[in-house]
Amino acid sequence: MQSVGIISVTTQGSLLAARLAAKLPMQTEVYAKAGRNIALEGKEYENFSETVEELFNRMDGLIFIMATGIVVRTLAPLIVNKTQDPAIVVLDEQGQHAISLLSGHIGGATELAKMAADALDGTPVLTTASDVQQVMAPDTLAVKLELEIDGLDEAKKISSLLVNEGRVLYFLDESLPGAEEYRQRAKEYKVELLSMSDMSQLDGFDGAVVISDQQILLEVPTLYLRPPVLIAGIGCRRGTSAINILQALQETCRMSGRSLRSVHSLASVDLKEDEIGLLAAAQQLHLETYFYTPEELESVRLKFGLAESAFVKEKIGVGNVCETAALLASQGGSLVSPKKSFEGITIALARAASPLLD
Repeated sequence: MQSVGIISVTTQGSLLAARLAAKLPMQTEVYAKAGRNIALEGKEYENFSETVEELFNRMDGLIFIMATGIVVRTLAPLIVNKTQDPAIVVLDEQGQHAISLLSGHIGGATELAKMAADALDGTPVLTTASDVQQVMAPDTLAVKLELEIDGLDEAKKISSLLVNEGRVLYFLDESLPGAEEYRQRAKEYKVELLSMSDMSQLDGFDGAVVISDQQILLEVPTLYLRPPVLIAGIGCRRGTSAINILQALQETCRMSGRSLRSVHSLASVDLKEDEIGLLAAAQQLHLETYFYTPEELESVRLKFGLAESAFVKEKIGVGNVCETAALLASQGGSLVSPKKSFEGITIALARAASPLLD
């Protein structure tokens, strides 16, 4: 969590906000109601609702120093879902209780409440069953390991099993780059990651959490946590629409048995740096983009002995774009899906040598 807004409505609240802001490790912005900022720090606001809406859409977390009811009524029209909403914590103006109100796990409100309570010698108030029972929720593990949650409905089922004494097993795809690091980091949170290759030998479990970029079907409720390890190399005709690129990418993932949620970035030749459809597709999926010169791509083609198209080479100076771009962006990785051709689009998938974290 990089940014937190602290909002108060009373004079005592403004003093507490200033004291808390000085003790939190992340970037903070302090807001006090006009005329009640006796701490003389931060910014003053006139319109509470407008200020909250602006901060809600901009900050990673918000700490309100006021009655919980005010916060609930103000936030109600703004709430989207727990993958998008910022962490919301409510403090009383004495700093005795820090309530994790919204986006406790994925958004980080649980951790923020603990942090605020610790800074003020108060008590964190946590009401989610997994926190109360001290069970590691899978969405919390996803945040800790920097993995993408694939299926919120399944996350709810798995969390329900965990807090109701169901048997849930965690599996790790050991072919993943950085697999051992995932296993060791999970141990820090008292989660044992079993080998995915042992699935068929185990029975009697009610649900599963699987860390993999691969599509795997199990007969029990399964939550997939997706690591950012895939790069999609893309070649396309000028003017290709974003929707066609997205459809081709989705189909490539389906055909190769990989998850679209593990795609970290799109890569292509530098002549496509201004390709509107390609850039829009990356923006819609919140992906990084990498572009390389024809010379850089040609060196990769020669190194790996990849096939080339004489027509494409004549047009742009290199006869293979999608495979070479994917490999180059993979930083020493390998192709997991060679070139697939669609109407005016070619796509290849490479798996990186290590997780590609932003």
